[in-house]
Amino acid sequence: MTTTTLGDLLARADHLCRELRDNPDPVPLKAWESFDATAYLLMRELVGPARAGSRAVALSHAALCRVLDAYPAPLRGAATGPVGAREAAHLLGRPRSAVIAKIRQGQIPATWDGRQYLVDLTNLPNRDDVRPADPRNPEPLSRLSCTLGVAADLIVQNRGQLTRDVDAWALSPDSATAPVLARVVGIVHVAAAHAVRVGPLSDVDRPLAAARYCAKALDALGDVRHGSPLLATASFAPPSNPVSLNERLESALRAWVTAAQVELNRTVPSTDVIRNVMNQGTHLYAVSARLFDAAEGARELGGDIAAGAREHLSTAMKELSRADRLWGSVTTAMQPSHEYIAAARELHAALTETTHDGLRAYDVNEITEHLDIGQALADLRYAARDVADMVRDVQHLPDQLLRSGVLFAPASKLPPSVTRLHDRATGRYVSIRPNEMAELANTARSATRASDLAVGKVDTTILQGKDLVVMGISAALTARVPEL
Repeated sequence: MTTTTLGDLLARADHLCRELRDNPDPVPLKAWESFDATAYLLMRELVGPARAGSRAVALSHAALCRVLDAYPAPLRGAATGPVGAREAAHLLGRPRSAVIAKIRQGQIPATWDGRQYLVDLTNLPNRDDVRPADPRNPEPLSRLSCTLGVAADLIVQNRGQLTRDVDAWALSPDSATAPVLARVVGIVHVAAAHAVRVGPLSDVDRPLAAARYCAKALDALGDVRHGSPLLATASFAPPSNPVSLNERLESALRAWVTAAQVELNRTVPSTDVIRNVMNQGTHLYAVSARLFDAAEGARELGGDIAAGAREHLSTAMKELSRADRLWGSVTTAMQPSHEYIAAARELHAALTETTHDGLRAYDVNEITEHLDIGQALADLRYAARDVADMVRDVQHLPDQLLRSGVLFAPASKLPPSVTRLHDRATGRYVSIRPNEMAELANTARSATRASDLAVGKVDTTILQGKDLVVMGISAALTARVPEL
């Protein structure tokens, strides 16, 4: 599978830290500054913007902000985008009150978003000589910098998904962030301590300050749990020339998700695309349920732990089918793109081939012969989350399209009125009034709830399955100890 998660990147960073400690070469100052700026950027993206809400949420986030603010005068080279006055003051090494005074005097350009001043980092003094690490550089610190840079990009690209994953775990955002932040701080501490140990005395001031910061930051973060839903945040790179069924399935899933997201983001999306999203989601859930059966038959899942997932998937399929039928009764008169049609056909073919030979369903042995079930379930798990995200977005469309007057239906299917007599007689389509399609909005919300529950149960089932596999391997090794 060509999926990389935040957990994978941090595991690679841990490995590079071990490799770095074994390297006796001094750390060049430029290489350290590049790593320094990138590490701060990653920590900044992890902490994220200020959070409004309950007092407990604000206080929890403030604790992480204090850890970040203690970082020694960050180097301004890798960071981009708007920041609040608090972080601008941190970057400039000035009190927040002084920065706000300069903003009000017009000396620092800023915008007001209704809650705080936002300062574009391009308007602050910058060091052009602090550049991102060269990915072609074989030195461990440069590779470590690139790894942390990719992790920062991954967080930025999946900000919305991070929030939904945290909600699914019933955690506060900062409770999920603290373990990951502590791990990144630990990586910076190892790199800084190594730079101090092997570097020339003229270049160790900055690494020494970072090492001192990390020691205090880890104490401030305290005893944090190791697990976090943020570690499952993923980036995908499907094979460009898929050969095996697993590769074709992964490639088709990623291509369809990308095309569907583009279509749903159109100003007026096509109802044909919305219907197909519901239809493909139903098919995807059905294939997932069948692969859970196959995994249990192949003893990749112990007992009957997938029963709950199958039940939730069945409920979600029914709700998506209801939404499919209702969206089929209306139209926005927009056509799907050729790219989406091609991606949808490829996905339908790949999903069908996974569990069927034409119209004949494969039995468990036939599925396991031509498919890596564990890999396929992992791919379907991520795709199911994408489907749930799209269904969640679609639930807002009925109200938006009805208010805009761009949702149409045959006049004969709508409540009769004097103004529609001619339209009913001639079989014309007319704009639907907001109060005439309440069932569509209700069904869309029901489909969202069912999809969210199904995806949460699928995640739990797959994670439990991995734990059982590990336990089974450990038990087998223990049983063989006397023989060895």
